[in-house]
Amino acid sequence: MFYTKLFFVALAIFGARLYFIDQYASPVPFWDDWRIPRKILLPWMENAFDWSELIAFHEFNPLFFTRLSSLLLFILNNHQWDVVLGMSVSALMVTLSCLLLIVMAKRSVRPVHKNILLLAVILLWITPNSWGYLGNILWNIETCWYFLLFFSLATIHGLLFHASFSMKWWIGVMCSFFAFLSSSGGFTILLAITIFKLYLLIVDSGKRLNHLPTVIVGLSGVAIQVFLTKLATVLPPVTNIAFFPFLQATSAGLAWPQTQTPWLSLVIYLPFIFLLLKLLTNRRIPSSGEAFVLVLGGWVILMTMTFVYGRGVATADRYFDIYPFGVVANFLAFYLLIPFFPKKLRLLGIGYAVLIWSPVVLSGLYQITINNLVTSYSGMQTERVERLKNTREFISGNMTALDNRPYVPVPGWVLEETKALLVNPTVQSFLPHQLTVPKLLEPTPGSSSFIVNGFHPAMKTYQKEKVLGSYIKETFYDFFGNADKAIKINILDPNVTRIQDELYTHPTNLPANLTYSNIFIPEDASLVFGVSVKNTQNGVKCIVLINGQPVFDKVYQTASEEKTVSIPLQKYYNQSVTVSFIVDPLGNNAFDWIYWVAPKIFRMSEFSLSEKARFESEFISIHQRFMEIPIAGYLGEKGLSLQLFVEGEDKPIEIIPPKLAKETWVSTYIRTPTRPWLLLMIILTRGLPLLCQGEWASCRLQMCGC
Repeated sequence: MFYTKLFFVALAIFGARLYFIDQYASPVPFWDDWRIPRKILLPWMENAFDWSELIAFHEFNPLFFTRLSSLLLFILNNHQWDVVLGMSVSALMVTLSCLLLIVMAKRSVRPVHKNILLLAVILLWITPNSWGYLGNILWNIETCWYFLLFFSLATIHGLLFHASFSMKWWIGVMCSFFAFLSSSGGFTILLAITIFKLYLLIVDSGKRLNHLPTVIVGLSGVAIQVFLTKLATVLPPVTNIAFFPFLQATSAGLAWPQTQTPWLSLVIYLPFIFLLLKLLTNRRIPSSGEAFVLVLGGWVILMTMTFVYGRGVATADRYFDIYPFGVVANFLAFYLLIPFFPKKLRLLGIGYAVLIWSPVVLSGLYQITINNLVTSYSGMQTERVERLKNTREFISGNMTALDNRPYVPVPGWVLEETKALLVNPTVQSFLPHQLTVPKLLEPTPGSSSFIVNGFHPAMKTYQKEKVLGSYIKETFYDFFGNADKAIKINILDPNVTRIQDELYTHPTNLPANLTYSNIFIPEDASLVFGVSVKNTQNGVKCIVLINGQPVFDKVYQTASEEKTVSIPLQKYYNQSVTVSFIVDPLGNNAFDWIYWVAPKIFRMSEFSLSEKARFESEFISIHQRFMEIPIAGYLGEKGLSLQLFVEGEDKPIEIIPPKLAKETWVSTYIRTPTRPWLLLMIILTRGLPLLCQGEWASCRLQMCGC
């Protein structure tokens, strides 16, 4: 029964992490992520791989398992780099760490109370650990911390609970070395176990020979790892930090989840301190549960001190993943202390846990969750969109798209290195597919009834890119062409209203008005126009009225240009309306020169029942391993088909989205054929519009230079 519950704990933690990744992760590699292709993936593809790069230090960190897992995922994913896949590995590693934690922690808890332990672990790890932007959950290169946590716990399991020279003890020794290879501070778990074993050498005289090998291995391992870190690290640690700032920075980390209030570390770690003092004053041999709690809590404290020593400042958010283990250590310490308290003190201790300790922890977890999923939500969404847009613009040829921007909306920490990678054809061939920049497929002569951006009015563009659609946009009413029929009020130079395809409006000190009457609005119609404010002194307000009701109202304080404004007209279908274009000079018309650009009413029409919409591409060959085909409309219903024909094969590949897209975009992923292929889209039935962006494949053709 316990292991069934353990399975559901793993499901909850892993599912929560995958949910965060699915909802908030950016497909664009970020900051130090770009060291992976530069040092690992690109040399691998160019047959110039140097195996020593797997253990080369990055600042303080060896990052061996991060690099190795990235390379293995790259190979298993058919040489396609996917940072989101790396984030999923992090989610798996933290789940395995939690399971190992529970297996060891249950030594400290009576069977009747194990459910409390399970709930505590779920609560601590289904919430984010950092104060903003979900921390390491959404950062591929920070997989290193999750490997560090897992191997550190495995070291505890091997060296603390098993006899020297047993198989599991040797596994613990090996895992201590793996912890060091994972990230900086990996030696601290050996240090924590060694300090505890030194205590046992003093108080446990009957088993000194069993403890001594662990002490020798621990001292030797710590010395070797510290020496190698100092030898290989690029940045020296900040050793001149004063004592009180060091203490304050350490306290801030240990106060997690209340890191903004350092003194609360005393509240949170009071159970651990009491257990440690009780053990030292009584000079007794601890139980296996007490041993685990003391090593676990001591490890978190040593890691925090290492962080502060290395950086000289309070622990950064990316190191926060270790702190929930400190909370667990104190939770277990309190549980172990309760039976030893006299009856009156026991009630006082329970009151402390219920009224002080638990509210401090729970309120901190609540604040972290709210800050990540509410306060930081819009920021995460904006950054994800901006980073993707900026990177795609750079790849498409805008070489200044990444310049002079805040560091977050750009992909790389060392920008020039990142730019060099983005323009490298080999790197472009294995970049995440979201970074490829589509170009519309060209149809075979006479085959295409599809048009560029043939959208139903309710549709929105796919990533602001051009697509092929079966809806035809027809000009139903041209305001520019009918300018002579408009009633003009408060317009200076009223006879000069048409310049190219723009309606010129220069108001008096009163609002200028161009009014068109008795315009019939058909079904599937939209009002489309642009606004060009050539000059203004104190600002101007542009308004569009339909039957006296505003459908557009915007103030422009300086010269501006809004290329396309689209207003669906469902409310006015099959009615005759009056449309007014108004420019309000806001009391001062000096230099107010305003142009309404190409104002028109468009109608989106379908193909008739007797007609067939057809698009057939030329044959294509590409190098990318997978292809994304985003689809909107009703593909999957009778009368519509999207097929991929591979040269030399009789049967086509049917492209069927995982669900009916309707007025949204749904992506289908297929493995790219190894031989030339063409894309064929056909619509036979009236009333079922299809929009398909098969040009994703053409984009990869362009980027691979085929």
